Amino acid sequence: RIEVVRGASARIYGVNALLGVINIITKTSNSNGITADANVGTSFVKDDKSKDLYTNYGVSARTHLSSERVKQSLSLGINNGNGYRSNTAFEQYKFNYKNVWHSAQGHRLQSFVGYTQNDFGANGFYASPADSTSTEKSSTLLASVAYRRNVSERFKLTPSISYQYNAADYKFKTNPTVGRNIHYLNMLN
Repeated sequence: RIEVVRGASARIYGVNALLGVINIITKTSNSNGITADANVGTSFVKDDKSKDLYTNYGVSARTHLSSERVKQSLSLGINNGNGYRSNTAFEQYKFNYKNVWHSAQGHRLQSFVGYTQNDFGANGFYASPADSTSTEKSSTLLASVAYRRNVSERFKLTPSISYQYNAADYKFKTNPTVGRNIHYLNMLN
């Protein structure tokens, strides 16, 4: 289902939900399984300097384990490539794990942890055309735990806590003494 939450009550979904949130709630899988995929792509354009063909690839795997009371999912992914033009090469690593436990008495405990790391050439990202040799490294960690208790048919108690960590290091290589931006964020909700 899709929930549209307008106004300040959307803040339960995070600090940036100032005007509202569109919350998409997907079905929970009741089956067990493993899926994997791989992809490769190119624009058939070559780098002017190295004469290498711009090629990008990725692999990912997901598993779902489900029982009457516990549902778990794990996902891993890697994407790499030399981009689509000079200094747009990238490496991306992703991981997430979700666990949902239900009791016969109406209790529900959900936990989640996810991590993403991105390293990339930032040609044209922030200060084009002067940033043609810029790079950026960023990582994000998100963890949450939520408990839900159905107090009555119309009232649910749902306390939750979440933590987010972000780190970014942007290097403006045209003048690295002036144009380096290191940013850290620790947020507890």
